[in-house]
Amino acid sequence: MVTRNDVEEVQTPIVCTVVFASNEKGVLPLSLALWSLLRKARENTIYDVHILCDGMTEESQQRLIDIGSNISTRHTVSFHNMKPILDDKMKDGYVRYLPRSTWSRVFVPDLMPNVKRALYVDIDILFCDDCSELFTLDMKGAAVGCVYEIPSSPGSVFNETFDIPVEYPGYFNAGVLLMDLDMFRRDGLSELVMQTAAKYSDKLKAQDQDALNAALYNRCFRLHPRWNWNDGFTRRFIKCNPSARMWRAFEPREVVEATLFPGILHFVGPHKPWNYNHRIMRSVYEAAIKESGLPGFLPIPGWNFRTWLNRWLYAPMYTLTWRKIKKLARQWGITKAPSAVTWGTATESAEKGWPVSK
Repeated sequence: MVTRNDVEEVQTPIVCTVVFASNEKGVLPLSLALWSLLRKARENTIYDVHILCDGMTEESQQRLIDIGSNISTRHTVSFHNMKPILDDKMKDGYVRYLPRSTWSRVFVPDLMPNVKRALYVDIDILFCDDCSELFTLDMKGAAVGCVYEIPSSPGSVFNETFDIPVEYPGYFNAGVLLMDLDMFRRDGLSELVMQTAAKYSDKLKAQDQDALNAALYNRCFRLHPRWNWNDGFTRRFIKCNPSARMWRAFEPREVVEATLFPGILHFVGPHKPWNYNHRIMRSVYEAAIKESGLPGFLPIPGWNFRTWLNRWLYAPMYTLTWRKIKKLARQWGITKAPSAVTWGTATESAEKGWPVSK
């Protein structure tokens, strides 16, 4: 029976601050990421979207505003000019390869002094679910919620390079970060990240992601991988023994859950689905392109004989992968999306002896 309290709880709005960072070149994928975020919003979810711009035309900004207003007027889209800040902060030459706009995420706490929690996301993503759950979960005093990609282990490159104790879970992908902005401001964590970047400036390969890991390895809360699911992991999982305790930084069950019920799909790597991609999840992105009707995507560039050949060659592997995923889902009784909460904080994992370190 649905009680009055249940109805009131459902109708209570949840305001979620979501942050993107982009330059003019990233407007196309950003437009689909924004569209997917707002399209998946539940009736009681209000998205307050902030776009950190490092050179973006007024025309592109208006395009993004129109996407929001066409979906629902309850959401807001605003912009922050990051060029002066990045010009000042990046003068020491940390940036070598990545677009420097990605460093903008480090400065989010100071840009939004009245916001308590924000979800930063890269632009090469697709929202597959409403993410208001992330704004109500207890982060247990952690500064960032994240998804680990590589587990800690004796002798691993990132453990040794950045002096990260092996007892802590591992190396996280910074493309999706749930940030406790109050804690960042209170403990000066943005400045800590920049100081860490200076300390390891000659060792930074993934730039700000490396700096964030080196500075915040003990301030993390582990999210379920469905909230930052790399579209390449599903294919690689076919080689995993499902009875193994861990696969990379995930439990095998989590891989199946993330594949069947992704919250955020992250298209990591050089082959982007708005240009060229033959991976297992590319069809989800291409379906979103068609549904959105956003200009600039179709026809998808990069289609040639090599593209067709790769898709044809990988098709049998992907068929086997999906069969394995669905078989394990039946075996393990996986029928719905899992909770965002998994192991808790990095410190708790270190104290207990997290799964991979045993």
